[in-house]
Amino acid sequence: MFKRPDNWDELNAEERRALRFDSWTSTEEIEFVSDEAKEKYERRIGLFRDAVKMREPARVPISLGAGNFALTRAGLGGKELHYEPEKIRDALLDYHETFDPDTATMAFPTSGEGLETIGFELYRWGGHQLPDDDFIQMVEGEYLKADEYPEYLLDPTSWYLHKYFPRIATELEPLKKLGAISTATEINQFQSLLIPFALPDVQEALKALMEAGEKTMAYYGKIGAIGSQLKAMGYPGMMGSYTKVPFDALGDTLRGTRGIMTDMYRNKDEVKAACKQLVPLMIHAGVSGCDRSGGAFAMMPLHKGADSFMSEEQYAEFYWPTFKEVMLGMIEEGIVPFLFAEGSYDQRLDFISELPKGATVWYFDQTDMARAKKVLGDKCCIQGNLPVSLLATGTPERVKEACKELIDACAPGGGYILANGCGLDHGKDENVKAMLDFTREYGVYK
Repeated sequence: MFKRPDNWDELNAEERRALRFDSWTSTEEIEFVSDEAKEKYERRIGLFRDAVKMREPARVPISLGAGNFALTRAGLGGKELHYEPEKIRDALLDYHETFDPDTATMAFPTSGEGLETIGFELYRWGGHQLPDDDFIQMVEGEYLKADEYPEYLLDPTSWYLHKYFPRIATELEPLKKLGAISTATEINQFQSLLIPFALPDVQEALKALMEAGEKTMAYYGKIGAIGSQLKAMGYPGMMGSYTKVPFDALGDTLRGTRGIMTDMYRNKDEVKAACKQLVPLMIHAGVSGCDRSGGAFAMMPLHKGADSFMSEEQYAEFYWPTFKEVMLGMIEEGIVPFLFAEGSYDQRLDFISELPKGATVWYFDQTDMARAKKVLGDKCCIQGNLPVSLLATGTPERVKEACKELIDACAPGGGYILANGCGLDHGKDENVKAMLDFTREYGVYK
């Protein structure tokens, strides 16, 4: 939990960021398993703090997104992750003891039982509509219809309750009978709002939500215990919260890819208005999450801003304006946006250079890292683009060569974290060890 000091309103963004970093790096409430674990934790978190602040740390820090790899190397898959979290504990502990990474690695947690209880259909996952060894798959659809923009823009809360939830969860279909919550300002309106709650099918939907909540809480109780154990062993976590780019929030799970692509031509004004409306909500999600966790970083996966999805002109018109607003809003609150730029962002680097220095971390998937360093080297911390295909099918020698190329191009002057380009599901132990061991030895600043 992050507690704002009494003079919070008098502080600037950099001062607020320093306080959040202090909260993130604090070890006061951690019961380490040993003095050595505490020393490792403090040293590791110091590497990342220096890199984010655009300083040269003792060596290049390493971020290995390998949550599913920790499971697959132990013969586990999505079924165990989503339904039997107690089984993944030993796999995660063995992964950390074997590789001794710089940060804690956790698989993406989802309570299969909780979601099944409400008939959730927005995703499929291992053990439920996917093979047991698969993890997760999104089901795209136009859950916000093209002619519903006016309704959505007028009252998004009521639209989510009456339209979105019933469309993505079969057991919540009766919620479409509820009244408009935002209009219940007088006694007669409030009484009218209460009446649908007497309907048997609405009550069943509410019971399903309660049961799903209980199952999800039980699941996260087990997952959270693993995270606390890894921290006590000396492995710091990076993410404090999660939020999204307004265009992605609209295009991913409301309009869907096909819907949002046509909207950029047919419903331009509605798209821009909806993105604008989402800005304060996305800022709040990032800030409130870090307030609760005490973390300093807000993860933002960038899904539809890649070079291959839209032109530079479309990016400037539809994506960047509200994306930038969300980032600046969080930066003002001392949060460090952690941007996972999926695909290639080669055409977006000049946009990124508009942001304040040392206030963001850019995790690139397939972006030219040498060019990213050239354009952004004095602006923000960068990481990424060590191909996961290399870790899965290459050799230790080739992995070392790729790490050397990245370090030589990106490490000088600091502001660099070595990382694989996207999450690692399958890999070779010897290749992962080569990545870690080589960087620890070669990535030392002199």
